[in-house]
Amino acid sequence: MENNNLIDLKLECSIIGYLIENSNLNEFDNIINLIGDNEKVFFEKKNRILFNTIKYLKEQKNIIDIITVIHRLRVINDKEITPEYVINCVQSVTQSHNIKVHIFILSELYFRRSISDLGVKLALKASDFNKDILQILLDAEEQIKKANSLILSIKKSQEL
Repeated sequence: MENNNLIDLKLECSIIGYLIENSNLNEFDNIINLIGDNEKVFFEKKNRILFNTIKYLKEQKNIIDIITVIHRLRVINDKEITPEYVINCVQSVTQSHNIKVHIFILSELYFRRSISDLGVKLALKASDFNKDILQILLDAEEQIKKANSLILSIKKSQEL
């Protein structure tokens, strides 16, 4: 069960809108790199699809704007995301000079969800007496190391 305090769909949509509207800025690549290959920072599936669409257009050296994003969604036959949703994301952009802070908040929410999910999974495994307790602890330690590595990489990218 998801903790609603760890989800901010308006923030996600605003970041997507920023990426669509500001693809011509010099810092666009740095902004995309802050998120990297981890589209899972976006809780909402629509926003993950939009992020991957923007990355695809960028990799293909295509123009990124509302029209090209909506067109690409048609090409990949995505019926879940309406043009109105894309337009709403662009219109939801607030102070664009805060985009790095917004991405940090989005990343923090993702890591908090991941840690929460890890805790739930760990609790379920711990209550199953058919599972080896040492293996449960080793698995938990490995997951924590992965999460820590991701957090450090985000902190480093913010220093750029």
